[in-house]
Amino acid sequence: VSHYSGVRSLYDDGASDAREVTRDYVLELDGGSEEGVPPLLSVFGGKITTARALAEDANDRLAAATPFSGAAWTKRAKFPGGETGKDVDAFVSSIQERYPFLEWEHAVRLVRAYGSMLPDIFGEAATFDDLGGHFGEGLTVRELEWMCEREWAKSADDALMRRSKLGLLLDEATVERVNAWFAERSA
Repeated sequence: VSHYSGVRSLYDDGASDAREVTRDYVLELDGGSEEGVPPLLSVFGGKITTARALAEDANDRLAAATPFSGAAWTKRAKFPGGETGKDVDAFVSSIQERYPFLEWEHAVRLVRAYGSMLPDIFGEAATFDDLGGHFGEGLTVRELEWMCEREWAKSADDALMRRSKLGLLLDEATVERVNAWFAERSA
């Protein structure tokens, strides 16, 4: 069992009740106006749902205080693999047509994780065995190789907990097999 904890700092906006404190982010820029004094941007608050907007605002604030410039471009940019179209179920169906050995739940997990990059991972695989071996919960050697080559996974913990969260589903013996695979790969 793993434990996770998160802390969301809130900006002291003077509210008398913590429930009334703004949940929006606040940016404070210090320095940067004097020559030789680098800017320091402090970020307070924010949420995962506003992360992209926060990043663009932070970029704009820093650009104004430095010789660097450039227009924000991420507002409508898709994350890698995000070019699946608006109908995700239709995309999952197209993946199942291309790789008929995938069951629906497995295809959904893979599409959620990799989106339109999935054909790059599976290539011309015609059977589940073409994916190089199965560890459990749909995790294959081919997927682990992708995580190592494209997502810089260096250990089973990288792959199973930080990247895929499959470590929450796999039993101890299976996790040990994935550890052994990483050990053999790095030998």
